[in-house]
Amino acid sequence: MNNLGIKIVFIYLIWAISACQSKSQKTDIDKETMSKIIAELQITENKVNRLAFNQGDSARIAYSYLANKVFAKYKTDSAKFAKNFDLFADDKNQMLKIYENAEKILTERKDSLNLNNANEKPSHRPDVQ
Repeated sequence: MNNLGIKIVFIYLIWAISACQSKSQKTDIDKETMSKIIAELQITENKVNRLAFNQGDSARIAYSYLANKVFAKYKTDSAKFAKNFDLFADDKNQMLKIYENAEKILTERKDSLNLNNANEKPSHRPDVQ
């Protein structure tokens, strides 16, 4: 009986140590890159939504394909992204900063697109109005 108690305490200690280690794991993706990925995934989601697929499966396939291109651009994959997202999410303030930076990236891109559209010359073709 005493042996069983020692085993239970030993298992509990191993579990507690591993739980502490998982909380302090270092992320593979830095905060700035995480913000960029989140911003690009938002753009990707909007692209797929504009395609107006009739079936949800087609939209999921298109999003998955485009999201994998985003992950490849940043030399990561969806599993590593999810793992790092969870690690960052453990600290709410850190995650808030990541999302604020992603929002800033999106705003800069929107402003850049608006500026480019404003600088375009109107068409002088009579058939285009």
